[in-house]
Order: sequence, then C-alpha cells, then structure tokens
Amino acid sequence: MRKIIVMLMPLYLCTSSVKAELIDGYVVLANKDTIYRKIDVPNVYHQTLNLFYKVTVQDSAGNETTYQPGKHGIKGFGFVYNGKNYDYHLWKNGTDDIFALKLISGKKVSLSYYYVYYNPIYGGNSSKYDVYLLESSDKKAVSLSGNLFGSLKKQLKNFFGGDAGVLKLLDARVSGMKDIPAFVDEVNSL
Repeated sequence: MRKIIVMLMPLYLCTSSVKAELIDGYVVLANKDTIYRKIDVPNVYHQTLNLFYKVTVQDSAGNETTYQPGKHGIKGFGFVYNGKNYDYHLWKNGTDDIFALKLISGKKVSLSYYYVYYNPIYGGNSSKYDVYLLESSDKKAVSLSGNLFGSLKKQLKNFFGGDAGVLKLLDARVSGMKDIPAFVDEVNSL
C-alpha cells in the first residue's frame, strides 16, 4: 500500500498544481461599465497565462460566466497575479477576435500580445508563434506575427510612416520579435 501511495504522490502534486485560482479582478462591459468579479486564473507552472480565447468569472453568489472574445459583449478584464498586472482587452482583427494582454500603454504607441499554437495536421511538431499588436494614439493599428515569413521591419516602417527618428531607431534596435517591447518603450520616450 505504501508503494502505491509513494508512486501516486507525484501524479497528485502535478495535477493539483494546474488547478485554477479565483483572483479578485474586473470585467469591462460593452457599455464601458466596470464590474468586479473573481477571475478564474489557471495556475500553470512556468507558462504565460493564456486567457486569450476565453475567461471565466464568478460573481459574489458563486455563479460562473464564461466570456469569449467578440461573443459576449465585454471589452476586457484584468487582475493582479503574483504581483503582476494582467490587463486584457478585446482585439478585433477581422477574422478571429481575441483578448490581448496589454504590455505597454504609451503616449504614442501601445503594445499588446498573444500567442498561437500551430498543430500540423499531418504530423510533425507543434509550434508556438508570438503576435504583437501595436496601436498608435490616433488608433492606427498593426499586427506583427513571429512566423518565419513575416516582414517585420517593412510592417513597422509602414506603421510609423515618415517619422525619421522612429525609423532610425527601428533600424538600430529591431532585428526580430524579441526586440519589439524595448523598441516600443523607446518610441514612447522620444
């Protein structure tokens, strides 16, 4: 009996570590009212909190509601988890609506993020690619994906137009997707 318990203990510890936690948070409704609810946050070991495609909230009576982007009339939601702010907002890209994680709210440019897993139909390895969403103060927007075929610098040059200072910074600082957050911070400080 003792051997069975010892063998099952790691399995129990692994499955108990991925249970969701209810965290105090907020939901922004379509009419821009904010309601305060408990957010069902997955307790995932060493991974990004993936709430890009749905979020479940609980009211004070314990009733749960699951929201999906573009289908249930909310504009966003947020919470603080392990000392970090997580603010998600609805991003409509014309094909798939998602809840994007706001990384930077800048005076010139804001930056949000989500990722997509690609699973090939006919075998092979699945892969993850990152997507950054830039939005200027005048509501101009661009989606930058981290796949092999993306023309990152060309998209950024089109987005920023003829701003010589930003274009010079772009050429000096951006060589790939990993450089985007620091680049956006620098653009906002110009």
